Amino acid sequence: MARDLVPMFQPDLEKYDYDIARKYVEDAVRGPVLKRFVEKERIRGKNEKFPVAVLNAETKKLTGQTKFQAVRMRQGVMRKITGKHSDITIEDMLRAQEAVDEGLVIRPDENPLKLEFFLERDGVLYVFPFLSAKNGNWAKTFFKKTKGKEDFLKAKKAEGKVLRKQKR
Repeated sequence: MARDLVPMFQPDLEKYDYDIARKYVEDAVRGPVLKRFVEKERIRGKNEKFPVAVLNAETKKLTGQTKFQAVRMRQGVMRKITGKHSDITIEDMLRAQEAVDEGLVIRPDENPLKLEFFLERDGVLYVFPFLSAKNGNWAKTFFKKTKGKEDFLKAKKAEGKVLRKQKR
């Protein structure tokens, strides 16, 4: 039990070039590391963070982020979105990186630090919003829509500015 309370090692991805950081995140999300992160007991008073995507140069420019490339998600947020009442699985988390690389990007009018990434694959719309702030890129949630996705996207486009269309 005490072993579970020890924080998991996470490298400082800001010290690595994009390709190395992206490969680390992909392997961490695809392998057992993310599952262990979600399931392990939280350290008292501390909400650990896990990298779920990395910004390439083009996307960093869209965000206005100059310092941070990793997009991290707090353990509590991760537990909530992968919990028993969610249709997001840990395996779906690979879509977060795909959304960052190829998805439609909208900056909502109400918050200039927030970016929303939308990726449509196989009839499912994956939605990945995060804040790009002075202290890093913070994923707020991750979810998917199957019903009403066209109206949902239309409303999102009306509420903000499209910065990039989905690539493929």
